[in-house]
Amino acid sequence: MGTSAAAPGLSFDLHVETRRERTPRPGTVVKAVLQAEARAVGADPTGELPAAHLAVALAVDLAPDRDPGTREALAHTLLALPDGASFALIGTGGGYPFDGGWAVADADTRGEAAFTAVSRKPYDPPGAQGAQDTGLAGLLAAARARFAVRPLPVRHLLLFSDGTAPVGPLDDEIARCAGEFTCDVLAVSGSWDPHALVTVARNLYGERGLAPEAFAPYATSLIAARRRIRSPELTLELTLRTGVRLLELQETEGQLLSTAVRPNPGRPGRYQLPTYQWDVGRREYLLQLGVDAHTEPLGVDLQLASVALGDAVTPVVVRWETRPRLMSAEERVSTDDNLTVTLADALGRLRQELDRGQLAAHRNRRDSAERHLGAAAQLAHQLGISWPLDRIRAIADIDDAARGIVRLHESYDQDRLRADILTGGDAGTAQDLLRDYAHGVERRCPRPSCRKLVGLPAAYCITCGERLR
Repeated sequence: MGTSAAAPGLSFDLHVETRRERTPRPGTVVKAVLQAEARAVGADPTGELPAAHLAVALAVDLAPDRDPGTREALAHTLLALPDGASFALIGTGGGYPFDGGWAVADADTRGEAAFTAVSRKPYDPPGAQGAQDTGLAGLLAAARARFAVRPLPVRHLLLFSDGTAPVGPLDDEIARCAGEFTCDVLAVSGSWDPHALVTVARNLYGERGLAPEAFAPYATSLIAARRRIRSPELTLELTLRTGVRLLELQETEGQLLSTAVRPNPGRPGRYQLPTYQWDVGRREYLLQLGVDAHTEPLGVDLQLASVALGDAVTPVVVRWETRPRLMSAEERVSTDDNLTVTLADALGRLRQELDRGQLAAHRNRRDSAERHLGAAAQLAHQLGISWPLDRIRAIADIDDAARGIVRLHESYDQDRLRADILTGGDAGTAQDLLRDYAHGVERRCPRPSCRKLVGLPAAYCITCGERLR
């Protein structure tokens, strides 16, 4: 479905930073940061997508005895749909339209759908086309079947869940839905599984959040955001030089994490990563390549790969040196590629360790939780980021952040923990951290007995000699 061609209304700049000067060895791993910036072009840089190009489905996994406020909020969400948009309601009162198809939003169809939403008929999540799937997997399957007959440019699902229904065979169904539509997940008060909801939102490129009781304004804002999308899907293409291997390519910015890289059939050495929901802004990707570099020439720029997105193409270049040159402090702050790549790699590991630690705590796996949360605390301490430490302190004592030592509380608020897992956190990008450092963010030696101020370029503390990174 995706395309790497230029997107209407967008122009792209691509920039790749690598550790350019390295000692060549067999099986060398090259880490690179790819920064993609989309800029508005054309006569209407602030315009919205016409409502006729939007297909939005609302899928409901809610208990039959939910209080009337939840049903009314769903009705108000339907009443706020823009004229001309295609819409469907799945999983309540038999769904809407009643024939299982699509309706076009106008005063009559919105009113009928809203009446269906507040009816006292039980919520009944169907499978797709008579399938026996239930729960979240069944709702996704039903949505996939609907979108298959409504191939509009933007196809989006709003999924409301209080955890009433079982999860079902979720991973297989998500794989079938990937690329067919995007999905925002709203958790309504109940016993929902945070891991399941996060898995849906991450893999279907959507937002996830806690739905207030009167969630209509929040849900309406999510739908409105889809109309500001300039390109629903673009494919990032990676072309490798002979002898170079792809180890990993993932998006690292914000809450999104996409690893669905696939080979380009019939074109050896070429790979594709689908990317979705492009608007003006910047995204960051971490690329890891494997190369047997011991036979390659020294002291010259060598291209390992090229990356294409939209109307932009950029090379991935390294320089092999037996003894890397020394750089001044000014160079390390302003131009050192090592720092950007190191920060991007550390941010990715921080998110992963925090996610794993919180999930282990939710499942009462104490040893695993303390190990992963300790690693997250250590990374957050090294990077100077406070919000992961706040999340950890909600469920554990941080005895020594610099050494990654934490002790899980004997008891903790499971509702807050589930909310923290669901909403996640945005550690930003390597460029965000570099900007913070450049504006004077305080950096101290990690040794508890020292804690002296150190400069960003420093590799060791000048007071005690502690290694800084």
